[in-house]
Amino acid sequence: MDKTVMIFLIVFASLVECISFAQDSNEPAENIQFKEAIKDFQSGHLIEARAGFLKLVELEPKRQIYWFNLCHTHYKLNNFQKASDCYKKVREWDGSLSLPAAYYQAVCENNMGRSKKAVEIVTTVIEDSKCQENLRAKAVHFKKAVNDEEDEASVAALKYFNEGDYEKSLKEIEKSDLSETPEAFLLRGMSYKSLHKNEEAKKYLQLTERYTQRPDIRESSRALAADLNEKEKPLLPGGFSGEILFDVGSDSNIYQVKSATASSITNFNVEVNYRRDLSPQSYLIPGYSFKHSRYLKNSDLNTTDHFFELDLGYNSARWLFEVSPFFEVTQTTFDLLSLGSDFLVKLDYDRWALGFSGTISEERSLATAENYMNGDLQTLKLFLELNNTAVMVQLYMARLRTATGDMPLTVGTQTGILPLAYSGTESGLYTVIALRDLWKIYGRMAVTSKNYDRISTPSNVKRNDLTTNLYLKIKYAFSSSWSGFASFNFFNNQSTLGTNDIENKNYAELISKFGLQWSW
Repeated sequence: MDKTVMIFLIVFASLVECISFAQDSNEPAENIQFKEAIKDFQSGHLIEARAGFLKLVELEPKRQIYWFNLCHTHYKLNNFQKASDCYKKVREWDGSLSLPAAYYQAVCENNMGRSKKAVEIVTTVIEDSKCQENLRAKAVHFKKAVNDEEDEASVAALKYFNEGDYEKSLKEIEKSDLSETPEAFLLRGMSYKSLHKNEEAKKYLQLTERYTQRPDIRESSRALAADLNEKEKPLLPGGFSGEILFDVGSDSNIYQVKSATASSITNFNVEVNYRRDLSPQSYLIPGYSFKHSRYLKNSDLNTTDHFFELDLGYNSARWLFEVSPFFEVTQTTFDLLSLGSDFLVKLDYDRWALGFSGTISEERSLATAENYMNGDLQTLKLFLELNNTAVMVQLYMARLRTATGDMPLTVGTQTGILPLAYSGTESGLYTVIALRDLWKIYGRMAVTSKNYDRISTPSNVKRNDLTTNLYLKIKYAFSSSWSGFASFNFFNNQSTLGTNDIENKNYAELISKFGLQWSW
């Protein structure tokens, strides 16, 4: 089943009248294109071969041999859905390749976990009176293997794997009629991993996850792939990893808030982490992050932040538990000291995950005059994640609460206070899309409702805010270490505090950033 298309055509030479088309001297241009495509196929240049066969089927859309070779190219590229659709098209014509195409379509359907449909298709091959005996015997053996979910070669491959003879295991699985099934991909991946051929192992583990319909098989392939990735992760001695981020952008108030100033921003961030595995499931990661933000138009807003964190985690087959106590010092016009912890509990099952996370922290101002900043923060977020290899979508609902004093304000001759303590909710959607391992797109849409505990003075207006947030970040990896990004963060705030109050909180704001990121 894993033979090249030319070998397959030789085996069925007595059946294939269409082979003569490839050598028809009346159409030399098409013959050359066909020969070039076949040459690419035999040389393993499958992308080029596919392009060549696509041109040929465009030129002659009813030439069965062109379609059949295009089908085999999709098959060798492990794109079983396209291959199955293509074989189905070949079957529409009453030609010598119709029955072989039906056999290979059955193989593709079985590889995608649709064994019932595979048996139905291969049965039509067996029962067709025009079927040659060698193809019928192959179809009968395949049907028996699907129904029994094993064949002699598969049993032998598993036997050799258990005995530690991984080379023989790989040879046996190639002989199997089920050599292109997810289970066979997994066995190949495990064999190559044991032989320390990591690139081949990752290839077959990715194919396993892509095509299997069984959660246990997918979980095994993910665990093995994660182990390979962790081993190949470039860490400094002792398990260090880090990141340096520099970006420049602008913070533009579309509708100017009285106390805010639109400004250009430069951020410099250094992060260092050290990972220590306490057991196969548990880990400890102390980390430090330094960040300096400089506002070019208003130096009073400049901040320097020191953040210390300790992650303690337990990650089993499906559950993730993590608690992250932290200590933070923010140096600005009013210095702040924060002490608290993040936490996460997550159930990960196949292509979805369910969990909750949150933060509890206490904040104190180091300046006596700014003691209105003293208070605590509590958040709790419930989320549902849907994901595959390229897209992650998270739907969430969060409960928010802060307890701080009222902020005194003086605007012109008017003095008053602005309420800061609130409780509220936030609901939203967050997504990450990975494209070709180079591009990543991050997006968020969120709506936050806040009800403040006190009224503002001097107008005695109760403050309620409704904030809409739209966020987009596009990131491109130049190499394994370097990447560039652009981000756009838009906020629109509607508040009961209007233009006559001490602070107008009805505004829209756009923060755009561009930068480079380096990590090790």
